Amino acid sequence: VIPGRFVRARGSNLREGDPVLPPGTPITPGALGTLATFGLTRPSVYRQVRVAVVVTGDEVVAAFRRPAPAQIRDANGWIMEGFVRGLPWATLLSRTHAPDRVMPGVDPLREALRTGLDTADVLLVSGGVSAGHDDRVRPLLEGLGVRVLFHGVRSRPGRPLLAGVRGEGGTVVLGLPGNPVSVLACLRRFGLPLLRRRAGWATPVPPVGQLPLSAPVEADPILDRLLPAELDPDAGEAPRLRLVPFTGSGDLGAAARADGLVEIPAGAAGVGPFAFHSWTP
Repeated sequence: VIPGRFVRARGSNLREGDPVLPPGTPITPGALGTLATFGLTRPSVYRQVRVAVVVTGDEVVAAFRRPAPAQIRDANGWIMEGFVRGLPWATLLSRTHAPDRVMPGVDPLREALRTGLDTADVLLVSGGVSAGHDDRVRPLLEGLGVRVLFHGVRSRPGRPLLAGVRGEGGTVVLGLPGNPVSVLACLRRFGLPLLRRRAGWATPVPPVGQLPLSAPVEADPILDRLLPAELDPDAGEAPRLRLVPFTGSGDLGAAARADGLVEIPAGAAGVGPFAFHSWTP
């Protein structure tokens, strides 16, 4: 044994004055061990992001109810709640279903939006953001002091996506389309970076792998596409993606069978490789 070979000198981990953990570093097991090594038992951290969820639509009923003709069970509320609860640095404050119609003496949708804006750091809304006569989310938000940052993206699903903020550094709003796969896709592609930014992450956009497809796709000249895809079990040692048969943005079964979403930019064709947004980043 060489004397001193396994003795760590002072300053070999960090130099005096260096930050132990830079701002925006997530508290992983390794980060916890590092803090303990330096005796930092009370580090300054961001609190959990507080999220409120509002589901709009007269046609929406609770999952335990039998829907009448022209009604649907509430999938979007469960999607948004499950998404938020899957983030250890976020907490769900409330989940509300608000009918679109104004009732005598009360506007349930306006009240739900106002409560979310008053209590949460981030307000997630599904439905009511398209251009139809009954799509009232944008004017109601603007009437409550929200400044719309953008309304519409060149992405399928997700074209009506809306984002806004109330006040300087106030509540951020993400208005999602009403179809459930659109909600899921927009949360993963746009909602996750937004929530990470609000939580204080130094890297708000999560790492995304690039994988080829098992079969070529044709190009869409105008829109980016987010398509359900699974890891091809026949790919062998070189991972590939296989598109899951998909009938449209209401096809939650396809999303459930998928491992995530493959993002195909506008104008792109062939087998890629393309960005893959796993359901479990």
